[in-house]
Amino acid sequence: MKLQVSAMGPDPRGVFAKIAASVPFAQRLPLDITVDYEEVSFDEDWARNVLRRGNGLPIAADWLGPHGERYTGPWLKLARWGLVSWKIENEEAPPLDSALAFIKALPIEILVIGPLFEDRVSNAPPGEWDGDREPCVGLSEGHRVHGLGVMFRGKGHERLVSRRWLDHGPWLVRRMENDTTWIQFHDATADAETAWAQAARAHDRMGISHVGGYLQHDYAFHSEISGLYKAADRTLTISRSSVTLTQVELLDLCAYRAQMRGDEKQPIDRIRVLFWDERDARRHLHELWLRELECWYIDAQGREVRADEGYQPERIVPEWVERAEGRAPRVAPVKVRLTLGLASLLDDPEGELPGGWCRDDLVHHVVDWLDEVNRPGYELREVLGAHVPRVSAREGETGDLVVRVVDDVGGALPTEEAAPLLAKVRAIRPEIELSFDPDRLGLSLPAIIAPDPYPKQQPIKFSRTNPLNGVIVHPVSDVLARVRSLNREDLRDAEALLQLCADDRFVLSAVALTEP
Repeated sequence: MKLQVSAMGPDPRGVFAKIAASVPFAQRLPLDITVDYEEVSFDEDWARNVLRRGNGLPIAADWLGPHGERYTGPWLKLARWGLVSWKIENEEAPPLDSALAFIKALPIEILVIGPLFEDRVSNAPPGEWDGDREPCVGLSEGHRVHGLGVMFRGKGHERLVSRRWLDHGPWLVRRMENDTTWIQFHDATADAETAWAQAARAHDRMGISHVGGYLQHDYAFHSEISGLYKAADRTLTISRSSVTLTQVELLDLCAYRAQMRGDEKQPIDRIRVLFWDERDARRHLHELWLRELECWYIDAQGREVRADEGYQPERIVPEWVERAEGRAPRVAPVKVRLTLGLASLLDDPEGELPGGWCRDDLVHHVVDWLDEVNRPGYELREVLGAHVPRVSAREGETGDLVVRVVDDVGGALPTEEAAPLLAKVRAIRPEIELSFDPDRLGLSLPAIIAPDPYPKQQPIKFSRTNPLNGVIVHPVSDVLARVRSLNREDLRDAEALLQLCADDRFVLSAVALTEP
């Protein structure tokens, strides 16, 4: 095991001195010390002497290991911008309880405890975990990459999109004295592979990523922000019509609010997102509330109605957090059925459809509803039995087929192309019942879930006899991000089905369920 820590606060030199005076750093002299990248001579009072050098930064001190070995001993650094970092490994690493007791007494505002285990040799893509690689998400500014957890104190909380973020993430939360919050990403007693599997999604959610809630220094915006400013209450109103607000756009709004709070010309304390349809507002409600962005919609009488007042979401945490907190396993009624294909939207999936439509017509209709910009080259697939009535049916087709629609052309894929796709389909559950509110998953039911890009979330408006009439098509990226953010074992099958949609362009559907 190793203990690697980075911290920032109002007194970085004081933190450096306290670390230098602790075990094992104070037990023996360093091997070498550099100040402003130049080696310096030193004695027993080395820490005080180097800290007296005014602006002589950075400072770096390295030690031999406990048995005189090189490269495995502890080290301690102070960067020019005030970051203090240190590492202790193997037999000299203190027990975690002792380390936390020492750390929480330091004058810090943000602190990171990095990986406890050996680093992997390669990095996984953000949000991904394959059991073999280490996510490389962190807080930047030289902090250690995420590992066991992070600590916020006082003003350090201001780097979050909202303090609400702390209580609604896939991690363990501990409140401590002096306005201190400890966020733990995995069970401290878990083996390396279990720990990484528990922590990967939490690292993303509390790190610098498109789904994260931490506002990095020198924030780089991904979208343009414009709206109606009202100086009287320092409010910016952004109008939204039938287009999903992505996680990174929400992060942009929070960063903009933080930057504009002290602006002399146009200070902003509140951001209102005004939707033209209540269904749009409801499926964005949780993610907006989580970031303290106001959620409004225009009702049938043309009035602006606030949706987030009084909203109190269920706190949903991973199973390992339930065990750590001594909570009973989560039990809730089944509310959503997620299904491969469009069959769940039909009264009789294999019979005659209203309006004389064939089954493969419906896949065409989903593509036809897409806006003109994204329609060229957009591909959608559905698994249909050869016996089902289809416009594109060909003589001799049997068994399950992968029906493909692209550029207004459709039909079953050749057997050799369909075989590997059907193998993927058969490896996952095609129908899953979920005990989560649809709004929490970003769904407005009944729903179609399609591969990205699918920016148009207006209800489908074809003839009244069309089985898809009134259904909203959701981009899979948003739903998948919501599911992943919960990081629960009982959602793994849903993740796999959504990932199939994202990777192999299979259409999904979701409908409301009520337990008998």
